Amino acid sequence: MKPLILVSAAILIKKKHILLSQRKKSDKHSGLWEFPGGKSKKNEIPEKTIERELFEELGVTVDLSDIIPWRFVSYSYEEFHLLMTLFTCKKWKGSVFGKEKQNIRWCNKLDIKSYSFLPADKKLINRLDEFLN
Repeated sequence: MKPLILVSAAILIKKKHILLSQRKKSDKHSGLWEFPGGKSKKNEIPEKTIERELFEELGVTVDLSDIIPWRFVSYSYEEFHLLMTLFTCKKWKGSVFGKEKQNIRWCNKLDIKSYSFLPADKKLINRLDEFLN
């Protein structure tokens, strides 16, 4: 049986644009795009995971009341099974930047489908219209 990995990710929304993050060369699936976030630590709730990850990856802080659960994704990779909680967030403190030296991009409705995404994130792309209209 594959291990279960719990992940939290966020759709940061600014003026009908969504933030994407590119996996670094040192990461598995390097070069693919994803929504910012990461693995939960032991006994860490999803909201605390995304709060921590947004600070670690993008240098921004969020109030827990400003992150709204949007979808869950269940996806089986070869080595593990991923269960991802995806949040939306329109409000944060600080300027977004690639704190881990990763590429980041603000994408609009027309651009987003031209990016190569991680398999688990691909399932969400067609549902983003509600944020980009």
